[in-house]
Amino acid sequence: MYSYNFLITIRRTYEELCIKFSSILIGPKKFYRHFKKNFQKNLKFQLSINSSKKSKYFEN
Repeated sequence: MYSYNFLITIRRTYEELCIKFSSILIGPKKFYRHFKKNFQKNLKFQLSINSSKKSKYFEN
């Protein structure tokens, strides 16, 4: 049978690994969502500018 301290050490190591692994997986998702949100805002702004320029050209 294993000692109590040994089992606590294994559990703590396992929890630390789970936290590190989940932070690796969650980090890129948050970065991707942030990048995607900002990119969509910029794209909408550019499309509105481009459409207003096109309408000016067609009016002339």
